[in-house]
Amino acid sequence: MTIKRSVLIIAAVLSLTALSSCGSSGTANSAASVAPQTSAAIETTVSEAGTTEEAQTTTSAQPEEKSDRRDIPESEWADHTSKAFAANQREAVFKNHQCLEVIRESSVELSEYLADYFWFQKDITYYTGPAFEEFSTPEVRFELLDFGYNYQPKATYYIDMVEGGYQYWPIPTDKDRWMDPEHERIEEMYTEDGKLHINSVYDDTGTETFWGISMWGYDYPGGTVRCKATFNADTYELIETSYYLDNDLLQTESHVYDRDMPRCINSICASFDRICDKTVTVTATANPGEDNELTKSIVVPANVMVSFYAPDMVAPEYYTDRECTQPYNDDWDMESDLTLYIRDGGVS
Repeated sequence: MTIKRSVLIIAAVLSLTALSSCGSSGTANSAASVAPQTSAAIETTVSEAGTTEEAQTTTSAQPEEKSDRRDIPESEWADHTSKAFAANQREAVFKNHQCLEVIRESSVELSEYLADYFWFQKDITYYTGPAFEEFSTPEVRFELLDFGYNYQPKATYYIDMVEGGYQYWPIPTDKDRWMDPEHERIEEMYTEDGKLHINSVYDDTGTETFWGISMWGYDYPGGTVRCKATFNADTYELIETSYYLDNDLLQTESHVYDRDMPRCINSICASFDRICDKTVTVTATANPGEDNELTKSIVVPANVMVSFYAPDMVAPEYYTDRECTQPYNDDWDMESDLTLYIRDGGVS
């Protein structure tokens, strides 16, 4: 049984343009060579040329742009982080927007590049990675897998054992802010050019946890993870987060609002909405006999994979009887109805 667990770079580009000017002394010298001049005339010519050059120099000098940066006192940090957290919850975002696209770029070394893309509508989540695509609604989650060199995607239906259904969202809903308050410390907060900037640093535990989740497959080389987050200063909507290992960029996640949903979502939907002559019913009950008992059922085409997502369980165990005495041994034939019971083996 497959159990799948889901687990901002301030890019400031400064463009400096060198402005050069030509004085008129060359023109004055050419005029002097055409006809002899008196000493007074020469003095007047030199004086006029110098005055003209000074005027051009003054004209070419541009006024220095003043920064509107305002450092926010530490006493106000909690208020701003609270507003940023609230503004980026799913319900808050979709009061003002039809769609959100999240573009994630991650790299352990600058020469290595990986990209994952997420699109969200109010009740739809679509995610694509190097080896799979995932499409979810509040009722059910679908996944297409592609591992290896032979492109033979395997369709999997996930039953989310969560009240109301599970949908991936980049901002945690179980914390008082978007960051990890236990292992992440704000170092500075300021507004500039209509944006709110919050820069923070992780402790050792937070750094290793971030690495294990976001840089899975790469050996942790040591160092400290730092985060630079950028928000709209008026709405507090997230624009971008960038993570660094010391000074090396690890990952950037950009939020883009109200783009059209990609056509590939239609393709993945078609994979699951196809007509099938035979269907089967799969039913699962989590925490049987407990106050938080939850039963979900789904009708799927025969001969497809079905898995379960139980994020509230540390070590889910599967049984064929309500008393949870008969373990499920992955022996479903995919052509007949299936009923399972799930309990947390990590809880005594």
